[in-house]
Amino acid sequence: MEFERYIYYFFVVLTILPAITVPLVKNMLYAALLLMLSFFGVAGLYVFWGAEFVGITQIMVYVGGVVVLIVFAIMFTREKGQDIPFVGHTNKVLGFVAFLVVGYFLIYLFRNLQFGGSPDLAVFSTKETGKLLMTDFILPFEIAGIVLLVALIGSVMIAGEKIKKER
Repeated sequence: MEFERYIYYFFVVLTILPAITVPLVKNMLYAALLLMLSFFGVAGLYVFWGAEFVGITQIMVYVGGVVVLIVFAIMFTREKGQDIPFVGHTNKVLGFVAFLVVGYFLIYLFRNLQFGGSPDLAVFSTKETGKLLMTDFILPFEIAGIVLLVALIGSVMIAGEKIKKER
């Protein structure tokens, strides 16, 4: 029981610490890598809570897709030897105030809300969710994958054309 608590806190820290650090970093590439660490922490929390499918999907979609797309965009739009600044010092105070307000609001909600599920709701296990995705919902699942692939290829082509025009 005690070891599980340490694992939980590890994933909480792995989620929160990089997410807080992202706006403070001046380089966009470092911010993307910190965002990737935060996404891994969220995936670990999902797995810890018993939602393995959601955790693996988190890694595949967000780490494997979104962060890689951000890194590609950074690499294709950057000129040789140019470091891309990410954030200035002008809005850090406003961002910190917004962080405190939203954080206080979330803490207030989680302390005062009563979480209770209805016994009528169907709870699907990872195995059942996988079966549904690969049988009844295979067509929307494959279409979503193709749309994401086309978006990735299109963004790479657009970024590549911009680089060719600038040279």
